[in-house]
Amino acid sequence: MAGGSQGQVRAWALALDLVYGVVAGFVVGYVLDRYVFHTSPWLTMGLSMAMLVGGMVRFVKGANRLNRGFAQDAREGRLGTSETWDASGDADGAEGDEDEAERRV
Repeated sequence: MAGGSQGQVRAWALALDLVYGVVAGFVVGYVLDRYVFHTSPWLTMGLSMAMLVGGMVRFVKGANRLNRGFAQDAREGRLGTSETWDASGDADGAEGDEDEAERRV
């Protein structure tokens, strides 16, 4: 898998981890409220909020980790992309200049 694609996969995994965590907290809270403790809606709300806070903490830590990795790649000239970026470009070089400027951003 290409380096740029790996970064995208990691970013999507962070986002989906947050969403799936909240959904799981809601479902577990609902089942416990409805069938075990009969305390509706308190466990549903409590577990959903706890999973939201935990997911946000994980999201921020993971995003910082990804950002540090991308910053290191930028310092080393890779910018988190695959080796095929370096080999791509037009024969006349006109579009290659735009790609080069885009990579520097």
